[in-house]
Amino acid sequence: MSVRSGFWVGCALLGAVHVAKAADTPAAAPSIAASSPSVTSPAPSATPATAATEAPAAAPAVAVSAPSEPTAAEPSPAPAAGAAATPAPPLAASDAAFYGANAGDVGEASSASTYPKLELSGFTDFSFIANVSNRHDPEATLAYQYPSFSIGNLNLYLNAALADSWHLLAEVRFLYLPQGATNFPQAAGNSVAPFDAGALDYADDNRVLNWGGIQIQRVQIDFTPHPLLNFRFGQWLTPVGIWNVDHGSPTVIGVFRPYIIGEGLFPERQTGIQISGEWAGETNQIGYFATLSNGRGPSDAYADLDNNKGIGGRAYWTNTAYGSLTLGASAYKGTYSSRNREYGVSTPSGQAPSLVGVNPLTEQYREQSLAADLRWNYKNLLLQAEVMQHEVDYTDGYRPVLNGNVRADYRERGWYALAGYRLPWFGVMPFATFEGYNFASQPLVPPATAESVGLNIRPEPTVVLKVQYHVSQVGPNTDEPLRGVLKRVLTQLAVAF
Repeated sequence: MSVRSGFWVGCALLGAVHVAKAADTPAAAPSIAASSPSVTSPAPSATPATAATEAPAAAPAVAVSAPSEPTAAEPSPAPAAGAAATPAPPLAASDAAFYGANAGDVGEASSASTYPKLELSGFTDFSFIANVSNRHDPEATLAYQYPSFSIGNLNLYLNAALADSWHLLAEVRFLYLPQGATNFPQAAGNSVAPFDAGALDYADDNRVLNWGGIQIQRVQIDFTPHPLLNFRFGQWLTPVGIWNVDHGSPTVIGVFRPYIIGEGLFPERQTGIQISGEWAGETNQIGYFATLSNGRGPSDAYADLDNNKGIGGRAYWTNTAYGSLTLGASAYKGTYSSRNREYGVSTPSGQAPSLVGVNPLTEQYREQSLAADLRWNYKNLLLQAEVMQHEVDYTDGYRPVLNGNVRADYRERGWYALAGYRLPWFGVMPFATFEGYNFASQPLVPPATAESVGLNIRPEPTVVLKVQYHVSQVGPNTDEPLRGVLKRVLTQLAVAF
């Protein structure tokens, strides 16, 4: 191509870009409005369904859930709609702040062009943790021994209102793991090397890149034809207690959730169908959850390895006569199965051999979980507690073996209680926690207790500072191999965006 030809081609390209910009003016960048969970985003302008030559409407403002006192994952009444509109179905309280008002606002739902509506929000936290135990204490040597900075969570919510009664919520967590991770050795004297996730990065001249992972926390599709009836399909967080669903670090009062939350006494998340609803009176609300899922297993997010579905539920009562008092009870029952993939050859009489799947069972147990929770928020006072129990009954012949010992059936329990008071100055909340747990699933570990005191400081609606002194004792008066006292200073900066 000659220089003159190249010049005229360049002019033509510049002209095409100019015409394209004039015909398709980009929307204004979305603004992020930080608000409390009771405030939802404004409804976006309808995107006109016209020719591409028209300039699109301005992008909707994105309302972000700000941290608040922890709220249980129960449905709440929908916001009032226009006089001629059908009342919008309710969303779970833990989801309403993320979906935003436009997710249930049927006031402008008469135009199909208002859907779908996508909003992005999330949270992250930065922590500094120091082990201040006696350096020779056995328990202290098993925890991280050196003061460390870390980014713990970076969670992103993708929330979409699909139609008047249809909503989608997806949550993903971005991880630095597995780089450098070390699991506990299977026996004393064994050594586990840190995981090396280094790989040559072809986009950076083959320099070593330490990659991280992504964990899908939940992907759920909601259909709400009536306040008393909501259908949820997909992978969802198990509706148990207070902080399993409302698990964001800006919402949790301490640096970590209490030990029993997420320890596996209940499945943390399940894949299947969930039905829920709520009746609301003047000062009383009653709600329920019923669940049917794959149950637990090594691949329960996408495959069930037995014919026994997991079933569960939750019921709760809330009274607002004196603050907000919620009492709840939860249950779950299912079968855990693990199988190896194996192929065999079948040779029926008179027929040619055929390849068949054997998939032998390697581990199986039946489990049952029960829980109760209480939460009372009166003016600036917060009191909450949870108790859980988990029973495991192994199928004979399919019990696991640990350190040469065949596992026995067991029943493990745990509890915690928290008290805090939000002062009128700078959003400061002094708080204290008490916990107890028996490690029945680990025969060599005696029961443990823990206490902590701390400050939860909220200088801005979307910013939380935490300082906590935490002490845990594992069998201090026993001769069990694992025993001792672990003392830690925990600090965290958590933000919602």
